[in-house]
Amino acid sequence: MQQVEGHGGRRYCCPACKGFAMGLAALRPALAQGATTRIWVSSANAVASGRACPFCSRPMRPAVAPPTEAGTAKVEVCRTCEMVWVDAEAALLLPGPGPQDSAPGGPLAVPVRCDWCGGPYQLTNDGSCRYCGHAVVAPTIVVIPGSISVP
Repeated sequence: MQQVEGHGGRRYCCPACKGFAMGLAALRPALAQGATTRIWVSSANAVASGRACPFCSRPMRPAVAPPTEAGTAKVEVCRTCEMVWVDAEAALLLPGPGPQDSAPGGPLAVPVRCDWCGGPYQLTNDGSCRYCGHAVVAPTIVVIPGSISVP
């Protein structure tokens, strides 16, 4: 494996097959919003029967990325290392970053899952995910008139 750093983050590339491994967090900005969450969630109930993870050697789980016009990328996920293996052919099918398609009426005020880690979202005081701490929704700022004097 050859470590390569560039605009898309750090990748660990196989010079023979041209596939690569990338951490979920590093892959997130390189894909369409929510794509890494979908990959992570789709691997949750899959049987760990794939190739060995290049880092921990445990079997990886098959997962799918959101479909694109070109097709659906099939990848493998190590849920221990949080690494994603992408074959050279699958890389061409991954959904790239682009403008967010919002749902009719705008995005939901409180999401069902954290877009960052895929964990189930529960309302917290500061709007962060209780699993990863990522800001899921903007905190509500309450101003009480007369309680704070501003110069």
